[in-house]
Amino acid sequence: MLRVLRHRKSLWRLAAAATAVIVSGVLSAQAASTSQILSATCRFEEPVLATDANGITRVTVSACEPLLRTGLPVLPFRTLWLALPPGLTATGVVARTPSPAVTWPGTWQVEIAREPAAFSPSGSPASASSVQPASGPYPAAMAELASVQRMAGYDIAIVRVFPLQYTPALRRLAFAAEVTVEVTLSTAPEQSIPPSPRLAEQQRVLSAIDNPEALSAYTRFLPTAIGDPSTNYLLITRAALLPAFQPLIARKQAAGLTVITETMESITNRFTGRDSAERLRNYIRYAYTNWAVQYVLLGGDITIVPYRGVYARCAGVTLNTMPSDLYFACLDGSWNHDGDGIWGEPTDGENGGDVDLLPEVCVGRAPVETAAEVTNFVANCLAGEQVPASRFRACFAGEYLFNAAAQGGNALDTLLPAFNASFCPVTWLDDRPQPAAVWSATDALGALNRAPLLVAHFGHGSDSVYDTTVMRLAGSDLDALTNTSPFLLYSSACNAGAFDNDQWGDDCIAEELVKRNTHGAFAVLANSREGWYDSTHEARYSGEFQGRFFSRLLANEQTRIGVAHQLAKQDLLGCVETSGSSMPYRWCLFGITLFGDPQASVRVPLSLRFHITPGERTVTWNSWSNRTYSVFRSTDLTAGPGTCIASNVVATPPLNVCTDAAPGLVRAFYRVRAE
Repeated sequence: MLRVLRHRKSLWRLAAAATAVIVSGVLSAQAASTSQILSATCRFEEPVLATDANGITRVTVSACEPLLRTGLPVLPFRTLWLALPPGLTATGVVARTPSPAVTWPGTWQVEIAREPAAFSPSGSPASASSVQPASGPYPAAMAELASVQRMAGYDIAIVRVFPLQYTPALRRLAFAAEVTVEVTLSTAPEQSIPPSPRLAEQQRVLSAIDNPEALSAYTRFLPTAIGDPSTNYLLITRAALLPAFQPLIARKQAAGLTVITETMESITNRFTGRDSAERLRNYIRYAYTNWAVQYVLLGGDITIVPYRGVYARCAGVTLNTMPSDLYFACLDGSWNHDGDGIWGEPTDGENGGDVDLLPEVCVGRAPVETAAEVTNFVANCLAGEQVPASRFRACFAGEYLFNAAAQGGNALDTLLPAFNASFCPVTWLDDRPQPAAVWSATDALGALNRAPLLVAHFGHGSDSVYDTTVMRLAGSDLDALTNTSPFLLYSSACNAGAFDNDQWGDDCIAEELVKRNTHGAFAVLANSREGWYDSTHEARYSGEFQGRFFSRLLANEQTRIGVAHQLAKQDLLGCVETSGSSMPYRWCLFGITLFGDPQASVRVPLSLRFHITPGERTVTWNSWSNRTYSVFRSTDLTAGPGTCIASNVVATPPLNVCTDAAPGLVRAFYRVRAE
């Protein structure tokens, strides 16, 4: 019997998810049955109920996400990640409470989930019409099995646990402070790709799951050798473009990486598959399995390196071929188990369940077609690594969203804690409070030409994939960019990342930003089709992925863009739908694409982990080996870096200390910068 009792803490999860929730797990045989039961107990803090002027109540619980199913009550849930024993899979889940749920005092009109709205100028207000749940409380059960996923060879059950149930007819809420889930296990169907758990990746899995001791059962499967651990960067392109990538390859090698290069000509000749995309994925799987590759750069537009079109459905729109590079990152299963030619359906997993949505490798795309475009792309990548600390600042661009009072700036406000925690100054382009466009394309160009390092855009794009826009800029506007150092842009706009549109016309604007010239972006994250928001809570859906990305990116002194992109999607896996007429989280998961080098990092120049001793003006911060630091003092938190009071402070791990001896200071703010 395996029993775990611990506080939920994880370096790979957002800090906000580390709360007083306690998780325990038990694995035992089920009486009179060959199946087994995996149980886990969640303990929840009391709910917070906020009622607006219209009498609508929003219910939140710490460390929980809102369950957003169009037309149904919005209630919080907690995602459990339970590693499964080798050879077993999860077939069902039952929830139990040690004592009856408590009926919360009062009656409540709980918020109803609205139909998601698209970031397109012709978007109409989202509907909030109610769909009456079946008789009795909603949800009907306090736990549900979302899917069974695989990460680096480990099978993981994704379980949603609900601390509250709502009875609409009575407007009553029932709360359970403790819920135990029992997951039924049975023999797993034979996998087309056998398990190959990696010792080197156990830490990633350990930090994601709620029952880490379960991994001990995989010890006998661990290989004694998994290839050269330094072989962790793979570039795939056409032979004719490979020489132009050499400066980027040289930079990676100088940083200590072993770089593998492969051509699409060789891959299509040597590897099997139904089409060139499947052959490419089979090669990436081979490279991951044999050489421990961690980062993959797809070095070409779709005419050079193929893409996979996948199934997506939301708000009355159904696509069968939405471009998605996630297919090349998630390497288990075929993603088309039923063989119908529609990839990524929720039943396209190898056993009829969901497809693999947990990436093994970080994937980015260099959307280039010519050697000249490669030269520009590489120059932007290299310049992005050399951005001076003085450029560590951000630009937020929020648009009026055409739905009642909906404003992109409201969603961008939710990013501020991560930026404030890293002392990253933010300037705004903001339509609030006007129900109209306040800033223009000229204003956007001016903001970008001031060379911020990070740009967050929450607003509309084009209705069409033929002529895409971002921040009210068209592709033809990009020639007016003169920024002295490149930026990273994350946009919610529809179609800004429609990287398949060169079949019909010009490249999408996300592609143009990283390759058109050497003024622009070193990386762009954008939607290959529509982005989605809630007209009353704008930050939902696309905004949640954007928020998780920046929280991940700014959580450490140096974070790889591809890792932050991957973890943002991992953080929201419990929200991803497997059925329904609207599946916005699934749509976003597939559609958000990284145009840029996945191994590139954003260096946060200010320590996020310092504190000041009260009354002594002594600054103490966690320090990293082989680094030097500078300490700055200012009397105004928004007045720039301030006065340097100490420079070239050599790291003395685990803690560095600097005392400010200046007399007579009544108020001071301190910033620590890693050099």
